[in-house]
Amino acid sequence: MKDEEDESSKQKNSFTAISVSIIAVIGAIMLLAACPLAIIWAINGLFNLTIPYDFFHWSCAAVLLIMLRADLSSPSKD
Repeated sequence: MKDEEDESSKQKNSFTAISVSIIAVIGAIMLLAACPLAIIWAINGLFNLTIPYDFFHWSCAAVLLIMLRADLSSPSKD
């Protein structure tokens, strides 16, 4: 009887760990998808532009973010 309870507890812990991992991955993907949209929103707000929130403009903002991060993290030549 004790073994059955231990096995049940292990299954619950395993299920909880898998659930938390899946939620973390989905959250990270959503956060990565939201960053380019935040850039478009900020540019629209600062400069009173009407950039649409479509896939083309999202991908342009994503490329811009990738280029800025690559430039910031590249080693400097001193």
